[in-house]
Amino acid sequence: MADLKLISDYIGIVPGFLRSTNLANDWKQAAAKSDYIITPNVSRSLERVCNGLTMKDGQQAFTLIGPYGSGKSAFAVFLCRLMGMDPILSEKSMDLLAGTATTKSRAKNQIRAAKKEKQGFLPIVITARRRPISQLLLEGILDAVHMLEHGPGTSQLISRIQQALDRNYWEDSGTVLNFLLETQKEVRVQGLTGLLICIDEAGKTLEYALQDKSGGDVYIFQQIAEFANRQKGVPVLF
Repeated sequence: MADLKLISDYIGIVPGFLRSTNLANDWKQAAAKSDYIITPNVSRSLERVCNGLTMKDGQQAFTLIGPYGSGKSAFAVFLCRLMGMDPILSEKSMDLLAGTATTKSRAKNQIRAAKKEKQGFLPIVITARRRPISQLLLEGILDAVHMLEHGPGTSQLISRIQQALDRNYWEDSGTVLNFLLETQKEVRVQGLTGLLICIDEAGKTLEYALQDKSGGDVYIFQQIAEFANRQKGVPVLF
């Protein structure tokens, strides 16, 4: 009897894809994945994002929709690394761009233009859970401000955001928007491009909203989308 062959004899799975991606935990890992595959769909999505940042009146708020396992979280990780302010992660992500030397060069130039030839965006990264979206956004802003260079401005901002979380001030969506504005100003002072707000598993907040119709208001999604589309000098990508 001939030796039986296993599927694993012919097909291997890259270790990085043996578990689901967690955006908040994975995007800033020092060992950036070199095995992420830039598909035509990824290239088109990236081009739309860059066009939104470089064109006059371009769209800067997007929703990524797809079935489980289609690569939404992996794309979000790639986007945060590519557009973020960490030069090492950004350069490694640049190297993954697909195509000929000419198309790669064009894509890199488009990305640098979207980043306004600056260091990059401050990522506000959230993996949602069954809690009010305003609370999760404020937690994400706090984590992001901790990544900025510390000085009197950032220290005071961190203290005030923590106080707002402790006292549930996030229940007023205006508080979250005001802290976004303050973070945007600090980003400008530190010479970064702008803010990149990325929410993964956003449906969890919708599930929560069905249970808590007063505290789970999701109108802030629209408020931030409108806010992002109005910001050009220090852009906000949502």
